[in-house]
Amino acid sequence: SVNLGVLNTLLRHKKFDLVSPIHWQSHGHDGQYIVAVDNLQLKLMNYVRRPSRAINLQPVDGDGNYLFGVHLQHDELLSKLWKYLAIALIYRDDCCIDSFRVINVQLAPSVMAQLGKALKSKHLKSLVLHNNNFGSHGVSFAADTLKENDSLNCISFNFNQFDDLESVIQFADALSKHPFLESLSVRYCSFGDDLMTLSTMIFA
Repeated sequence: SVNLGVLNTLLRHKKFDLVSPIHWQSHGHDGQYIVAVDNLQLKLMNYVRRPSRAINLQPVDGDGNYLFGVHLQHDELLSKLWKYLAIALIYRDDCCIDSFRVINVQLAPSVMAQLGKALKSKHLKSLVLHNNNFGSHGVSFAADTLKENDSLNCISFNFNQFDDLESVIQFADALSKHPFLESLSVRYCSFGDDLMTLSTMIFA
């Protein structure tokens, strides 16, 4: 069993080191990208230590201004931070989430699996995932999040891919059974070459 008091103390005082800029430079990144990925790490660290009711993760500069055109790719060196964020959201006894936003940050299947567990029954009202390079695993994540949060009233998945019919059917089923959803946005999404996928979304 988990001793929540001990865990909360450990999370609040957990120390993290930023990934060295040399790592990002070796992958062909520089300038704004490194600033943005450093700030993403700092945001993740802050949310681990003290989760917020409004989680907002997107590329920003040193002054907190949104960096248009910067898309942060998944890197295994960031996986530990995503894991700790999921743990913090699952076990922190004072953590309810009104909104969860991740924009222009790639979400790998392993990350989405962790976040899926973390967002269960969190009284979530708004879920915004834009331009995250997710496919079927992201759509399945959306379906599961809908099923686990009756409080959700707004979902936005712009600039993503809905190209797997089976996962889209699961998502459409979750949509049809959700009691309070008021808004769904899938603008600029890809629905693949299967017309059944698009028609399933249209008639959900």
